Amino acid sequence: MDESKNRHALIRATSALFRRRGYAGVGLSEILAETGLPKGSLYYHFPGGKEQLAAEATRWAGRKVAELIDVSFDGAASFAAGSVALCRAIANLSREDGRIMGCPVLSIIQAGDEKPDLRRIGADVLNDWTSRIAAQAARLGRDDPQADAERLVIGLQGAWVVSLARQDVTPFETLERGMLQPV
Repeated sequence: MDESKNRHALIRATSALFRRRGYAGVGLSEILAETGLPKGSLYYHFPGGKEQLAAEATRWAGRKVAELIDVSFDGAASFAAGSVALCRAIANLSREDGRIMGCPVLSIIQAGDEKPDLRRIGADVLNDWTSRIAAQAARLGRDDPQADAERLVIGLQGAWVVSLARQDVTPFETLERGMLQPV
């Protein structure tokens, strides 16, 4: 593997492991075992160790969800239609190897007071998602785009947590049905 492939492999593996076990539940040895890379490769790309790698993995995963937001709302005829498409895309993203995986920023946010820089990065990612959705809500003529975006992000995060706990996507389906109800 070349250097950029090694770096990307570390980021992807870290994101996947955090989604399965959370930030606190993953050690550097597990990340290295997942990638098959030597310890020197990790520190070459991420001299700040696990915290720097976690920050990059969170930003990377955040961009992946941001892409889903953009694709889900592109061409949507209404905010509800874009929201349902996003809900379905997130439900699909949550499935991996027959399991429901956690939100890629949740474990970083839960790092809490021990890692305030990571929590801030998680908050930045959520703010980016909200801003993107608010821009789409404005484009689609919603009266209060910011409030609509915040409600959608809150609903998606809630559905994601409940889906993770139950290990099924029914909460996403429930959220979808609620979005299709007339207001």
